[in-house]
Amino acid sequence: MVDLRLGIEHLASWLHNYDVQHQEGHRQRVKAALQRLYQLRSMAADPELPEARKFAAQFAYMRRIEPMVFEEMILEAFRQRGFMVRANVRYTGDGGIDGRVWVEDWRQIDPWFSKRQPDRMVRGWAGIQCKRYEGAVRQEHLRQFPVDLAREGLVAGFFVHTGTTPKARKEAEGAASGSGLEPPVQRISGSKLLHLLSRGGAE
Repeated sequence: MVDLRLGIEHLASWLHNYDVQHQEGHRQRVKAALQRLYQLRSMAADPELPEARKFAAQFAYMRRIEPMVFEEMILEAFRQRGFMVRANVRYTGDGGIDGRVWVEDWRQIDPWFSKRQPDRMVRGWAGIQCKRYEGAVRQEHLRQFPVDLAREGLVAGFFVHTGTTPKARKEAEGAASGSGLEPPVQRISGSKLLHLLSRGGAE
């Protein structure tokens, strides 16, 4: 049986995104995002670029991308992996939710959450926030993100960034992802970010 709610969300998202695509400047940024995504994948496949240098070269490239184009690139990567995506009507600037994706079951996405709350079903729109860090992840941004998700009525979130995360902080973030009833958050950075941006279908 077709999931009626999912069908309605698909139709509503298609209509919403159709309107957004006609906003001034949006189409140009999407085109630029596709070009940047192609360039990143070309760098990964470049036989003349030593494997040991590819990671650093790709992140150096991403940190130079215009913030709004970087947001569109992340949304496109989620779309290419089979997620239903809802773009923002306008860009949020530094802060806020940069886009939304539909998740059927958060337990299949976030292993920390699955271990800590295996019986909790989280389904619906998840928010995305994109940060182009040069250095370490900022703790205040991580603390604020679940607050923004709850305010927007979103069930979970992806915090996508190009910075670094100390090991102790990674463990703390993972533990927090599966605690309480606040929207769970999955951090996407480092090799996980490159995997998201790599060529491929839905996981």
